[in-house]
Amino acid sequence: MDSSTQSCKVELRGLRDGRLVGSGSAPHPPASPPASEQAPDAWWQALLLAFSAAMCDAGAAPGDVSAISVAAQCHGLVVLDADDR
Repeated sequence: MDSSTQSCKVELRGLRDGRLVGSGSAPHPPASPPASEQAPDAWWQALLLAFSAAMCDAGAAPGDVSAISVAAQCHGLVVLDADDR
């Protein structure tokens, strides 16, 4: 999984040989400097869509996943409010 500034991308790879078996992506909402803010819930929804697309592409079920690796944009700050949102 890679959550970048513009989208979330998911690749599913074979456990033994590393070959690509499925992929999916979903965009993040557009953002404009100087603030470039995005709602974390939008990131989560993009992850769910990208993961679902990759699973469908691979003909796999969630139980078929053995491990997850996550990469994300550099210098991304996620702040929480008083309700931990």
